[in-house]
Amino acid sequence: MHAYKIIVIFFMSSICLASSWNEGVLKKRWRSAVAINFTRDFSPYKELKTPVNTKENIFEIIFLDHQFKLHKDCLFYEYAKKKGKSTLYISKSSLQQKCQNFHATKNIFIKKNIFNFGYGLKDKVLTLIIDDKNIDLKLLNLEKNNDYRLNSNSAADYAEKGVLLSSFESTEGEELKNGDTCFNINDNCKVTYHNICNFCPRGVREVKANNCHYQYKKICSDQACGGQGQFACLKGQKLFKELKDYCFTDSPFGFCHKPYRVFCEQGVLRCR
Repeated sequence: MHAYKIIVIFFMSSICLASSWNEGVLKKRWRSAVAINFTRDFSPYKELKTPVNTKENIFEIIFLDHQFKLHKDCLFYEYAKKKGKSTLYISKSSLQQKCQNFHATKNIFIKKNIFNFGYGLKDKVLTLIIDDKNIDLKLLNLEKNNDYRLNSNSAADYAEKGVLLSSFESTEGEELKNGDTCFNINDNCKVTYHNICNFCPRGVREVKANNCHYQYKKICSDQACGGQGQFACLKGQKLFKELKDYCFTDSPFGFCHKPYRVFCEQGVLRCR
């Protein structure tokens, strides 16, 4: 079912009693979704009629991790006859496994004590409606009309398209703060750490910290460059690619505002 204008509400009560779960991690996990497939055709604004105390698969969502590897989650809803006792489950699944036939054992999120549940998908925003709260999840990688075929794109295809990537494998549950590294490479330009730098709270600063002439290390920072104790401002790396090392006093790979000079401290160019 391909639909971008569907809203489904499952009515049980207007009273709100919501248990806590990690919405921030869920948003990070699914932000790189390339497809969402609804596994049943529910009518908008109609009460869900399903066997009591039975897990009903609502949709499956396919998304990329930080290395362009595909993953799939299944969302299940278990309707309880007693008000305020229904449960929402989100579980991991293999790409080949159909969520409808999947008896979830790897639950990554469980939300209990639900009165009302619904969902909507419109303009690449998936909305989970839990009691009186709407949780909006932006799925900016979705193709037009949600058209997706498994294994139809390679990692290179996704990289060329500039898709957004999830960070769940490397930083699930972690929030970045100033001073944290969000991207790093070694002297051979091989990526050694890749988070989502958009999660930095105040900004990102590229710093010279290796002999790679094509990319920089990235650190969460809102500081300017070139001042006392700050990172050195950057020059074009290709101009000095004949140099075998970058880490020395007055390195030409960086510059500082007068009267400060470039120093290499713990492998990073700074101004003193």
